[in-house]
Amino acid sequence: MKHVLVQSIINVPKDVKIRIKEKTIYTKGINGELSKKFNNKNVNIIYKKNDSNSLIVRCYYNNKSSSAIVRTITSIIYNMIIGVSKGFTYLLKIVYSHFPISVKYIQNENTDGKM
Repeated sequence: MKHVLVQSIINVPKDVKIRIKEKTIYTKGINGELSKKFNNKNVNIIYKKNDSNSLIVRCYYNNKSSSAIVRTITSIIYNMIIGVSKGFTYLLKIVYSHFPISVKYIQNENTDGKM
């Protein structure tokens, strides 16, 4: 079924600054800066900088795949906001099944040394 408008709204925290320039979104927070370019012609991204600080991703006259694109772009932007405000930590577990593997761990300045 075709919908006339599909939109998704993201609430932006006060400590995150967002700038949009020609389908490229720049986010800046206490943990750094991120940028991502979205090349979809049908998707509009609007930033309303007022009391609520909301970001709207919308697509007009779409089908099922366009709805999925709106949700995907929304989740990418949401993860960018989380990344610059709170940060991400990935913990990996190394497992081998048949052939043994060797791993070297080199501690950088950015890592906390926990393994």
